[in-house]
Amino acid sequence: MQEKSLELEEANIALRVLLNKLKDVAEEVQQCVLAQLEKAVLPYIDLLRQDTLNDKGIEYLNIIAEHVHAVGAPFIKRLSSADLGLTKKAILVADMVRQGRKTKEIAELLNLKPSSVETYRNRIRKKCILTKTTKRG
Repeated sequence: MQEKSLELEEANIALRVLLNKLKDVAEEVQQCVLAQLEKAVLPYIDLLRQDTLNDKGIEYLNIIAEHVHAVGAPFIKRLSSADLGLTKKAILVADMVRQGRKTKEIAELLNLKPSSVETYRNRIRKKCILTKTTKRG
């Protein structure tokens, strides 16, 4: 009887450990989702708001933005800064570079001069190199 009780106790401990692990994984996934929303979706919503949309289109954008914020609201304070200290505009430039867009195209989409896009590109490169060097050493 005592042996079975000990086995049940060990099983309960193992289950608690497993549940805690699952909770940590779920939290990590939620943070990743929020980070992607914040970096990859919301900046484009902001750009669309600045574009020439009718009132109905702007209202749809506002609804979408509210839902996107609602998805991540509980986790927003716990996010670590994984964007290398980049501004929202720099993140947009980096995302568009990742998509293979040319400087001229990025400049048009973000209402920037091509020289400004080049400046963003250089800053992003510099920060990425510093980060890679720091991680290696």
